[in-house]
Amino acid sequence: MPEQTCACFRGEAKLSGGKLAAITVCLAADPSAPTVPSQPVRIVSCRIDGDFFLEGGAAAATVIDRLERRMEGFAPPIEPGLVERELGQVISAHEGRLIGADAATMTRAFLRALSQGGVQPPETDDRPGPAVGGSGDLLRVADLDVADLSEWRRRWGHLPLRVSVDEPRPPAEQVALDLAMVRAVREGSQPPTLRIWNLTAPTVVIGRFQSLGAEVDQERARELGFTVVRRVTGGGAMFAQPDDVITYSLTVPASFADGLDTASTYRLNDLWLLEGLGRLGFDVGWSGMNDIASRRGKIGGAAQRRLPGGPGEDGGILHHDMLSYRMDADLMLQVLKVSDEKMRDKAVRSARSRVDPLSAQTALGRRQLVTALLEGLPDLAPRARLAPVGGHVVCAARRLAAERFSQAAWTAYIV
Repeated sequence: MPEQTCACFRGEAKLSGGKLAAITVCLAADPSAPTVPSQPVRIVSCRIDGDFFLEGGAAAATVIDRLERRMEGFAPPIEPGLVERELGQVISAHEGRLIGADAATMTRAFLRALSQGGVQPPETDDRPGPAVGGSGDLLRVADLDVADLSEWRRRWGHLPLRVSVDEPRPPAEQVALDLAMVRAVREGSQPPTLRIWNLTAPTVVIGRFQSLGAEVDQERARELGFTVVRRVTGGGAMFAQPDDVITYSLTVPASFADGLDTASTYRLNDLWLLEGLGRLGFDVGWSGMNDIASRRGKIGGAAQRRLPGGPGEDGGILHHDMLSYRMDADLMLQVLKVSDEKMRDKAVRSARSRVDPLSAQTALGRRQLVTALLEGLPDLAPRARLAPVGGHVVCAARRLAAERFSQAAWTAYIV
């Protein structure tokens, strides 16, 4: 039998106001079918990636594997309603909860990939969803429900918070330190910690489920001296030049967000920042689930991950954010790949015009701005105390960096 050859095709779809899901399908002629001029094909493999989030226990990520296996079981052409129903059943039957994507998004991306392969009719309804962007959908602190805000401030008021203004570290060590910190908080060996951090080199940090090749021009990134690392949270790629970003990580017990849905948890964790920026005169708010923006565009984006607790453990939440203080948008677009699908429901004309760095609203330097934000923190968190990151956590992070986060195989592999 001659060697079977496969051809791979990628389809993308974006939930309106949500996140991108992409499906890569590899097709090959079906050897079990009779040889005819138009020989049937079968789906050899299917791979999901994107900047969505996933919540759940340790086995939550297996929902992605089960979705992939189910899509591999279809024989094209396929009725779209059937695909959406069956993918929806897979999602609803599993402990992993997709955030920012749904069965309809996955279905559209899957069928688009098959259509590119010539085995599925093109979609007939390609209307973009309602536009969301940096201007019309801001939720400011003043817009929050009074009772919710009072409760969130109460939680911050009782938090025995350690504040660490950390030294610059290599990219792999920084993403490893986030994981080591939330593990230590979950185990009780580290108090709740707000860590302000920076990088020693230009960096691209890709999300937990993103495709390295689809998100980053790797050759150009190397030429320009950028290091690419993968973090343990979902969401999109972060472009960082050390002096041009303000980055922080908040690691807290899971009980800090008891009873809150995902969007409210993001807002609770960002409250110190939004109140601080507002006090300094910035016009900012939340946009969508996890972006921080002005009326002119996006300033930064947050990502988070919950780790369930074991016996006698509370569990932990890692929440981190990267804010643009300055932005070289032309350089960013040389390193990152921004697809048309990502921008299709944005109320802007390009990725370049979508960014509104903090320096556009202040004369404060980057360090001055960080200092000013932290000076106001005791108003929200009176138990906050300055202290360095625990040495045992740093040692654990360096081991993780060497074993995992600095390895090319880890960076290339979708978790």
